[in-house]
Amino acid sequence: MSDITLEPNFTDHPKVIGLSDAAFRSHIRGMCWCAKYETDGVVALGMVKRIASPESVSELVGAALWIQREDGQFEIKDYLHYNPSREEIERAKEFKQRRKGINLNATLCAALKKRDCDRCRYCGVEVDWKDRRGPAGGTYDHVRPISRGGSDDEPNLVVCCRRCNSGKGDRTPSEAGMVLLPEPSRTAVGTRQKTGEYAAENLQVNAGRTNISGQIQTSVTDQSPDPAEQPASLGSGRARRWRRVPEDWRPTDAHRELAAKLVVDFAIELEKFRDHEFRDPKTDADAAFRTWLRNAKRFAGNGVRKTGVVQPSHGATGFEDM
Repeated sequence: MSDITLEPNFTDHPKVIGLSDAAFRSHIRGMCWCAKYETDGVVALGMVKRIASPESVSELVGAALWIQREDGQFEIKDYLHYNPSREEIERAKEFKQRRKGINLNATLCAALKKRDCDRCRYCGVEVDWKDRRGPAGGTYDHVRPISRGGSDDEPNLVVCCRRCNSGKGDRTPSEAGMVLLPEPSRTAVGTRQKTGEYAAENLQVNAGRTNISGQIQTSVTDQSPDPAEQPASLGSGRARRWRRVPEDWRPTDAHRELAAKLVVDFAIELEKFRDHEFRDPKTDADAAFRTWLRNAKRFAGNGVRKTGVVQPSHGATGFEDM
């Protein structure tokens, strides 16, 4: 069983707004039944007779919301466009079980942590295993994704920070524009981590990434405008925090494309973003500016933004989008 997904303007859609109350309820009940029994949007004829009168069925067919099939059953139009199929649901369940199995395998987890020295194999930062939500939180990543037949064994699993895991998603490192760093030497890491040399060297390997390179480089090279917010040691692997975007941060082509798509003035919003001081410290300038652009029209009238509006869009779990 899964949830159904409805767009915010669903009730105002031209096909829906003209329905009678009875037909509207039948439409919703039909979608809920499909989600509960994972039928890919097909409502069995017996269920149609229980949830919809002949008049309601005629309304729904006339509005092109339901389509009668040759076998007599009814198909909800575009159901799979907004909701997962049975195959996708089963794949997600399988992945959830495999992920749970990895976390419960203490021997495997200990071996991965020891081999990778508790450091992300994509950006080199030291992960925080107690951090369950933040970008520096520790996770495990399948180098070859599960969807491509990736296995749950030590050669295919690496320690990964949540930021890199979310950025890589259901892709191979090459497809995501990322480089799998070599296994770190625990002796070398222990010798150099106080000066941050290990993280800096490894971060440079992935400096050319286009999707998440901005925030990775920021965590090592930027100078904080507020010394009180600077971490005690770059070697800790924790991203530097700021309230005003670092001067050497630069927007990407993806930001320009987003601004064009949203029909907002890129140059003006960039200037506002650079001049703004946030109430809550940030770590991810790329994500913050994306959110800023999406909210631009909301504040276009008064020209004033409340502090703390923009929040970095970090993932909430350890295996996002795999």
